[in-house]
Amino acid sequence: MNLDNHLLRQTERFHYDDPTCGVLVDVFRSGTHWHAVAIAENAEWFCHNGFGDSKEQAIEEAVMGVINLVRNRDL
Repeated sequence: MNLDNHLLRQTERFHYDDPTCGVLVDVFRSGTHWHAVAIAENAEWFCHNGFGDSKEQAIEEAVMGVINLVRNRDL
């Protein structure tokens, strides 16, 4: 398996602090769409993907999705 070094260089990584949990976010553009992956920094592993026509839309979908997973885990 070969990694796409061009895609790796285009991927941005940042940390988002939320009172629920910390979130590690990777975001990149593939074609005309943006993709974001949010991973909860928690005792349990939760992950959510986001997609959108804009970078902000993909990030918001991914971050809010993973935060909601963490919030609702005990319901």
